[in-house]
Amino acid sequence: MLRQHDGERSFSARRTAGDDPRRQTSLHNARPRRRGMPAGGDGKAKSSMRVGLRRCCPTACAFSASLVCRQLSNAIRTSPVGRATPYFLRRGCGIVYVPHCRQKQPHPRHGRTLARIHLRGSRLPRFNRGKRIARIRHAPSPAQRPTPLHQPLLRAEITMKAQQLICTDIRRIELADFEPPRVPDHGILVQNDYTAVSVGTEIYGYAHGGEPSSAITFPRSTGYCNTGVVLEVGKDVQGIQPGDRIAGQGNHASHAVLIGNFRKAPTGVSPQSAAFMVMCAIALHGHRVGRPELGETVAITGMGIVGQLAATFARLAGALPVIAIDLDDFRLDKAKDRGADICINPNTVGDVAAAVRHHCVGDGVDLVVEATGIPAVYPMALTLPRLGGRLVALGSPRGTVEVSFLPEVHQREIAILGAHQPKTPDDNHIYYPWSKTRDRDLVLRLMAAGKLPIEDLITHVANPADCQPTYDMLADNPQEALGVVFEWA
Repeated sequence: MLRQHDGERSFSARRTAGDDPRRQTSLHNARPRRRGMPAGGDGKAKSSMRVGLRRCCPTACAFSASLVCRQLSNAIRTSPVGRATPYFLRRGCGIVYVPHCRQKQPHPRHGRTLARIHLRGSRLPRFNRGKRIARIRHAPSPAQRPTPLHQPLLRAEITMKAQQLICTDIRRIELADFEPPRVPDHGILVQNDYTAVSVGTEIYGYAHGGEPSSAITFPRSTGYCNTGVVLEVGKDVQGIQPGDRIAGQGNHASHAVLIGNFRKAPTGVSPQSAAFMVMCAIALHGHRVGRPELGETVAITGMGIVGQLAATFARLAGALPVIAIDLDDFRLDKAKDRGADICINPNTVGDVAAAVRHHCVGDGVDLVVEATGIPAVYPMALTLPRLGGRLVALGSPRGTVEVSFLPEVHQREIAILGAHQPKTPDDNHIYYPWSKTRDRDLVLRLMAAGKLPIEDLITHVANPADCQPTYDMLADNPQEALGVVFEWA
């Protein structure tokens, strides 16, 4: 731990294992390098002091030595310096956050005014006259020997407690420790606040061991929606800095190393909302495939999290009316609150197609978005479109079903369109500009503008330690949940 002595800009390094004052050494009491130089006092005296750190951790050594380097002294100058927070360096960032300095930047967690000082690990800093301003005395024990400043601070020397959810067998999941990989030049390290659960794809893999076409392998990680604060940035990453909040496509874990599949969350987007960026991109891709136009009638079957988002996008595009179809009244009430015009429960009506046509201009809806992913729903869903209408398979339909194609599809010229979000192109094209990056940026902008509300869809906030009962609930009684997130902070 680093602290400041009362009334002076001097720091002491103390072992985190205990508070014994005999185990701490401060710059204030450090021995001067030149004869006649006072041991404490003003900032000029500190330029010739050496730092003696006995039996301290490498993090504390790097902090104490770096706080007297030329770069840091230029930043703080005569401003009072408070407690230095080793929050990021403990996780491998190489950046110190110090309160109340001139180079001000709000801390991503507690919002206090901080200065961001980059550590220079290439060589030991010097003054103009060539005198070293800090030197580390190595500990006698090799196991506790600090890292000198002329060597880069290795990631293996920085302790990090990281955990992730691991599927160990069919319908078995647990919280396990792991060591995050080294951050590549084009990647970032993120400390997650929330990860969102995909009640469709993810729970199917939990209950069956994976996708139907893939081999069953254990143990394996799970999840693909995360948000958190950036701790470390690869040298080739542009536009992202430590402390930024991002939304990405990471697994359920306390920390994640992401490569390319992340976007910076704008101001005004809550962490819980940002965790659903990928879910929104899934629904938006179905919207792109279906292409509803202003004034068209759109029906959505299945008002889970993706169906709710699909209904919101249809309403934003000017569809009228937007018809929500589900067996659960709770989900229909939520769709009604979010702007759906018509809500239909097949359990309360005799003929769903007739009930839908009652609200249509023609003999059916212009577009059906099938969001349940249940193959048994397709025979009913194919009766809803008008002559020449469209049906988008947004939910992943695993399994088979019998359909009479001649009267239901061929003679009525119904177009069945698949919408698989990973097929969204990575790059823009002159004839199709909606790449993954552009869609996800749009989703975040809509969230920030208040046009794509998310938090009202979150029904469960779970502790990662309760992953087993949470997944059992989602596998056995999914109608009780909409948005489900794990809180890692």
